[in-house]
Amino acid sequence: MEHVQQQILDAAKAALVAAGTDAGVRVYLDHADPLEVADLPAIELAEAPQGEDVDAKTVSGAESRVYSVLVSCVVAGGADYARRARELGRQVEVALTARAAPLPRPGRAQLAAARMTLEGDGESLLAKREQLWRFTYTTRRGAPDIAL
Repeated sequence: MEHVQQQILDAAKAALVAAGTDAGVRVYLDHADPLEVADLPAIELAEAPQGEDVDAKTVSGAESRVYSVLVSCVVAGGADYARRARELGRQVEVALTARAAPLPRPGRAQLAAARMTLEGDGESLLAKREQLWRFTYTTRRGAPDIAL
């Protein structure tokens, strides 16, 4: 079995694809290449710079963990592009907090912060709604692939 971190990323991607957001199936995980305008709107998921916090001061060898994930909702320039990025962000928030989301222990996904950035110029203008998500879970020391 894979690390719970990977399970969370895969489950978040699956939830966003299944939710039928404006991005459709254009949900990318650990996507390093710049997105082309033809690939938009899209959602990108990756581990946030904060990574994961582990609290090993628990009983019975259990570890409480908080995994930070950056979700970027990207749309191309044009009419209301910032508004469309915010709307895609709203759709992400609904999908990731839904009780039916296939995440380890649904309900433990929490939006921690969000911001809008505008990038590029002319025909390559992009609006990006970035959301910082925190996923809380528990494992046993030495078993990072099994969420309790």
